[in-house]
Amino acid sequence: MHVEFSDGSFTSKLIDGRYPDYAKVIPSSENTQQLLADRGLLRAALTRTAILSNEKFRGVRFNLESGILHLLAHNP
Repeated sequence: MHVEFSDGSFTSKLIDGRYPDYAKVIPSSENTQQLLADRGLLRAALTRTAILSNEKFRGVRFNLESGILHLLAHNP
């Protein structure tokens, strides 16, 4: 599915397999922290990190520590 907006676009594809429990992946609404980042820099970092992730799931984890964003990929 691909949707175009005046200021960007959204592309999605069906993942073959079981979906993770989103309640465990997405923090609860009680979390008041926000992350502001340059979209281009974040996208480039995610692209580089995704190369190292599992080929099937392409999962990347965000870890914020002392104002530093660490992107983690797992590939057994």
